[in-house]
Amino acid sequence: MSLIIAALRRRFFLAASVCFLYLAFMPLTPVQASQLNGSSGTGEVVLSTNAGSFMQEPSVLKPPDKRIKVRPSLSFLFNKKGIKKTVGPRVIISKILDEKSVLRFSADYLPVKFNSASSGCVLNQYSAGFSYKNNFRRDMYYDAGVSAIFFRPDENLKNFIARSGAVIEEKNLNMLSASIAKKVFALSLGFRGKKIKVPFFLRVSYSYSPSYQYGTQLGEAGTEYKFRNGFKISLRPVLKKF
Repeated sequence: MSLIIAALRRRFFLAASVCFLYLAFMPLTPVQASQLNGSSGTGEVVLSTNAGSFMQEPSVLKPPDKRIKVRPSLSFLFNKKGIKKTVGPRVIISKILDEKSVLRFSADYLPVKFNSASSGCVLNQYSAGFSYKNNFRRDMYYDAGVSAIFFRPDENLKNFIARSGAVIEEKNLNMLSASIAKKVFALSLGFRGKKIKVPFFLRVSYSYSPSYQYGTQLGEAGTEYKFRNGFKISLRPVLKKF
């Protein structure tokens, strides 16, 4: 701001205004959101962005910020049959390793409730895991991750299931995931007189985790909590490199 004030002379006014608009635009880059939280089969809304657009030319790329970053976010559980919609806290800790790769640790909590269970019955689900992403080409990236999922039914849920003559137990599960993606096209969008290119990537992913057994039939939820295992193909925009 001091540079702008100092540049009020007529011959520097135009250049200073352009620089100010550029700096003012950077924090308003749209928030990045991923479609799935691999550790819990839930969606995730990320509340911050990071530098490093896929569409920037190498000559204008800034050196990566290698500081450890902590970002709060949300996990949510929708469209699981027999289970109520729920939202829980999530935290992401990331470390950019170099211009192409980043390592992340994430942890979240979901208080899972069943439509058929009594009020107050909660299946506490905790997840934690590491993921690694590498942008090995300008138009391609791959990532891989491993996570642990901890199911902890509360006393109310244990008692509810016990009344049916069954037993629900605590369980720890592991999940593995991997994906590779390639840019297939980019859309040019106008914003405040600027054009932004948003690349879309075709992503092939695979994930696996065993299911969690409830020990009894819980209405439409069945007898187990299943994850979306196997291959999946999706098309998604990628606003930021990291």
